[in-house]
Amino acid sequence: MRKAQSKTKTRKARPSFWKQQIEKWKTSGLSQAQFCLEHNLIKSTFQYWRWKFNQENKLHPLLPVTVTPDTKTESSPGASGISICVKGRFIVQLKERFCSSTLSKLIDILEAR
Repeated sequence: MRKAQSKTKTRKARPSFWKQQIEKWKTSGLSQAQFCLEHNLIKSTFQYWRWKFNQENKLHPLLPVTVTPDTKTESSPGASGISICVKGRFIVQLKERFCSSTLSKLIDILEAR
């Protein structure tokens, strides 16, 4: 009996297990309380993992990226580097050498607007 309980506890401690449960809950149409009750989960643990994954997403948000061909030729000035469109409202053009920490701060500021 003890082995079965320890396996269950180990399984439920894995991030992959909780990611699956949270995805199932999102599509279930149930409240968190009802989902946890029906799936024999501890609601506070469920909420902790949901909070933890949300925090991870805030630290590393995924932004949509559109790649378009560069119409400039190799010899034209400024042909090297990249342009980033933030929220469809701001275009940031970068040359070959740029400060990544400054870019990160700038994107955070623009996203907040």
